[in-house]
Amino acid sequence: MSKRVKSKEFISDDSDSDVEQSKKKNKKEKTAKKEDNASHGDDDASSWDLGKKKKVSISEFKGQTYINIREYYEADGELKPGRKGIALNLSQWDELTKVVDKINKKIKK
Repeated sequence: MSKRVKSKEFISDDSDSDVEQSKKKNKKEKTAKKEDNASHGDDDASSWDLGKKKKVSISEFKGQTYINIREYYEADGELKPGRKGIALNLSQWDELTKVVDKINKKIKK
């Protein structure tokens, strides 16, 4: 008859902690690169500041590209995306850009 082991003891060696530390370092580097790429109107960036803690950014989700117009809030010394905002797919973005001149004319009246 074989005995079942009810619990296993996890034994960690130094190589496991080195791998975890390396993953954390890589994640921090990726985050820093994203922050460096965010700019105030640079054509190569994927985020543009609109002032008063509002930004426009381009993102991808499940293979689809979205244009995000979002309000940000400050927490722990950094800006984080808030709940207020909208994500437009490319066809919605195209429709919006088509009516921008009409909107500007209405605003000027």
